[in-house]
Amino acid sequence: MRLEASSFFVSLLLIACGGGPAGSSMTGTDGGESTGATAPDTSPTTAGSSSSADTDEPPEDDSDGGTDTSEEPPPPPTSPTANLHFKGPQRLENDLTAVLELDPEQLCTEVGGASCTQEVHKVALGGVAPYDLGIYTPAGIGATAPIAVDRLTLQACMRRIDLDRESSDPVLFAVPQLGGGTADIGDPSATAFIDALYTRALLRHPTEAETETLLLMHADIAVSDSLLPGRDWGVATCFAVLTTTEFLFY
Repeated sequence: MRLEASSFFVSLLLIACGGGPAGSSMTGTDGGESTGATAPDTSPTTAGSSSSADTDEPPEDDSDGGTDTSEEPPPPPTSPTANLHFKGPQRLENDLTAVLELDPEQLCTEVGGASCTQEVHKVALGGVAPYDLGIYTPAGIGATAPIAVDRLTLQACMRRIDLDRESSDPVLFAVPQLGGGTADIGDPSATAFIDALYTRALLRHPTEAETETLLLMHADIAVSDSLLPGRDWGVATCFAVLTTTEFLFY
């Protein structure tokens, strides 16, 4: 009995000193009871022991999007609510006569002298013909409308260029003609002709790219079967400007 009591007091002494047999319960400084389990290792891990370092994934890119500034700039924004309207026969006739300084009778005639805008292509261009054809409401822009626009504009441009070539005081086309009927594209009057078309038709000056494109078109016409490439270049330039979306719609 005396030996058992001595062992009991030795155990209490060891516990009070922080020792004691493994697995024995002990009271912490906060009065709570410890489980005796080994405390987790809270020391900071090294770079080689982190879980993220064990993977083969590359580190995340914290840069500002990584955009390549060498790429071409984006195109100009397009209006999400664009609502274009085709001019129709009357507005188109008014604008063409104003730009080219022609009388409505000179603009375009077909079928023995009938007006393109008031008779021949009036319905195709979105007009009405209540007395002749019984069409009281516009039928809309159909498949024949682009053909009618091309025929109307081409005739109008041909009339203006031909009148200017025969006149001592041309309205638009005053480009000197060289041998073989070619136009002197290097003359300032060629650029002035293009600028006059844009300012009259679109109320703005052409860009450098637009001017260059129209001037280069003369080289293609000069090597074609055209007998008068200078005159045909003037007609083609006029036609190209007056059939743009910017001119035909509002």
